[in-house]
Amino acid sequence: NWESWRKGSMLNHLEIKNIYEYLGSNVLEGFRKGKTLHSDDKYTLKECQDSHGLIVSSVWYESFEGLDPITENYIRNMRANGEEINKNPRIIMSTIHGAKGGEADKVLLMQDLTNAALETFSHDPDELHRLFYTGATRAKRELHVLDPRDFDRAYIL
Repeated sequence: NWESWRKGSMLNHLEIKNIYEYLGSNVLEGFRKGKTLHSDDKYTLKECQDSHGLIVSSVWYESFEGLDPITENYIRNMRANGEEINKNPRIIMSTIHGAKGGEADKVLLMQDLTNAALETFSHDPDELHRLFYTGATRAKRELHVLDPRDFDRAYIL
């Protein structure tokens, strides 16, 4: 919303309050919670600069405060590739445990094992077999299996 606001669109009080959370000291003290904004009005960036404590109007990565470099780079790459940040992600990463009960058209299954999984495998190999069966059966159309970094620490299908 920040970039479209900069280009002249109007935002409601909730959208502006959300943006203000990222601006930190670029909004004057006393205005940061958006208490001067009315719920039934929409505002231009210029109106917020004139009457609601907004100090900046530069691009988001110069205006927002507190973004770590990795997040900033991620957002820049998404925007450069035409991705819409506010949409649901196309790719969902999960552990096999987190994917239980869920399905996806395409699933990438990694064979690498953690120390805890190796310990479980040595005592109860059936538990690990069931776990990877669960992972493999989450795919509706395509299952892709990624080779492990170390075959000595992997579940071999």
